[in-house]
Amino acid sequence: LDLLAQMCQDQQYLAIDPPPERQLLNISSELPANLVLKCMSDSRLPHDLRASFTRLMLHLHVVRGSPLNAIRHARLWREIPDKVTISGNPSRSVEGYVDGGRIRTGGEFFVKVLKTVDVYLEDLRKSTREGEAVLSASAAKLDENRLTFEVVTLARALAHFGFYSFADLLRLAHNLLAIADSSPKKHSGISCLICFIGIFTVVTVLYPDANQIRRTKHALVFDSKSAYDKTSSLFRQVTYSVIGVNAMQKAAKQHSSHLQSETQSAEDTARAKESQQVILETKLIIVEILNFIMDVRRDYRITVALSWFKRQFPCDDIGELYSEADLSEQDASRLCEEVFQECEEELDFDGDRGQLLLRILLQMTMSDFSKLTSTALTVLFRHFTQYQEFVEDLKQVQLLVSNDDVENYRQVDRDLFILKILTEKSELWIQADKARSESSSSHSFEEHSSSVDDSPRPLLSVRSTSQQLEEIGLNAPRAFHNDESFRALVEKIDQHYSPAREECIKLLYELLLGDDRALAASALYELSDRTPLIGYPLVRQVCSQTQTIL
Repeated sequence: LDLLAQMCQDQQYLAIDPPPERQLLNISSELPANLVLKCMSDSRLPHDLRASFTRLMLHLHVVRGSPLNAIRHARLWREIPDKVTISGNPSRSVEGYVDGGRIRTGGEFFVKVLKTVDVYLEDLRKSTREGEAVLSASAAKLDENRLTFEVVTLARALAHFGFYSFADLLRLAHNLLAIADSSPKKHSGISCLICFIGIFTVVTVLYPDANQIRRTKHALVFDSKSAYDKTSSLFRQVTYSVIGVNAMQKAAKQHSSHLQSETQSAEDTARAKESQQVILETKLIIVEILNFIMDVRRDYRITVALSWFKRQFPCDDIGELYSEADLSEQDASRLCEEVFQECEEELDFDGDRGQLLLRILLQMTMSDFSKLTSTALTVLFRHFTQYQEFVEDLKQVQLLVSNDDVENYRQVDRDLFILKILTEKSELWIQADKARSESSSSHSFEEHSSSVDDSPRPLLSVRSTSQQLEEIGLNAPRAFHNDESFRALVEKIDQHYSPAREECIKLLYELLLGDDRALAASALYELSDRTPLIGYPLVRQVCSQTQTIL
């Protein structure tokens, strides 16, 4: 199972879904999604085996296409709702063409996958006694920790590929915070208040100049050693005040006694260390998911702000205001109140106004895993810069109002989707076309020789294909409006796919002229599998249309 998952990693299509002419083993059909889901959710199986099935589910059936951007700055004015709710707000910020996983497997199947992930996380929380950490770094828990790691990794992919709604993401964050909590005990509001004051001091008092901190990919590097020492000392003081010194000392004693008991065998000691490392990697993925949910929350706030502007300053279809806009400080105050204060309770990750989130992030900053520490610090600072992020987002928003802008946006959106899929399949096409050419070179030569004395036959074939394409409008501006691309399309169909001409034309219509984006995506995948050489005139037409728009 691990070998098959490794073969499918990074969307290796030759393993996941190879072209039929390659005559390779199709793992996705041999191990269908329903079978893998049934095995990974079967509690009768050992934890390590379920972990392998979960990893296979991730690479074989979930990771298809490209991850979605959580924040969308280009907006269509006519599609901005008058009222925004969390339950009605999807996490797919780009309402574009669906990814390959949905087309291949079916969107309704992933509802079962989401439910399986949620049930596992809920059961994991319930199986832990109150006051104890959910993740235990013991040798006996190694296999269970591996399964938890794979489930959390699967949840991250499901979030990045847009399978979670915003409401489901907030519920997921609540479960993940409970799992990542190293000392799940209630703390007074005074401790959390001290924590807020401490972090506020770090940001505003010790470092009034924002340029003093340089952010790198893996850590936050401070310009002076003294500043680093002061920050480390302050973080420890704040962490002690939040977590509690007694609790930390007690946990250290328990950990020490636990290590002494584990020294009974070298194997148990090694498994305990590996279990601890798996827990740290699991927490790292949890922080990455929280960072992504923060981006989705930013996108939601942009939508709330634009909805407020649309209600306060109505305009017609071409963007002309019905009355002159006059923004005042009171308007800005009302906007801030609607975006932040009225939504604060709904947008909480933990149901405790961010106090649990802050405490857990501080726990992670004290770990010996440098990548976890730096990532937790990044999310921690983001928690205190939400206003600044919102202001920067508003500066980058681009509203598309006119019909031409909207049409061009949709055209570019579709063309980029086509180019992305064709690029992913291009290597397979080249290899398949080469094999086909080598195996049929003599046969094609005989066909060419026999047709020399009968020249009208290919002309009739071209005319017949071109007539069918023109009858359904595939020479329209949205389709093959360029004459060179149109002739290349007719040539490819007649030379390579004449028996499947009717089906090919039908799929081209759904892709280029249809209004249903799900059907368009499905048609493109069918074309790329069954008639891959159609991709060449498609790319040529996309380039021609892009030059026209620019």
